[in-house]
Amino acid sequence: MKGDGGFLCLSRCVGRSVFIGDDIQVKIYGLCGPEGVPLDGISVRLAIKAPRGVLILRDENKDKEKP
Repeated sequence: MKGDGGFLCLSRCVGRSVFIGDDIQVKIYGLCGPEGVPLDGISVRLAIKAPRGVLILRDENKDKEKP
């Protein structure tokens, strides 16, 4: 699976391999945020590509209030 313009709905990628750019491949095993809060259904932006396949993700919805 590939992201579109740097965005990827990670809840659809759990258990799958995901390509970031042309040559970085990661497998998404599960999603959780601060204090173990699940991030299912939230789109996150791939903010930084770190070495050794580690991704640092930024939650685009963290400043929005939840209903």
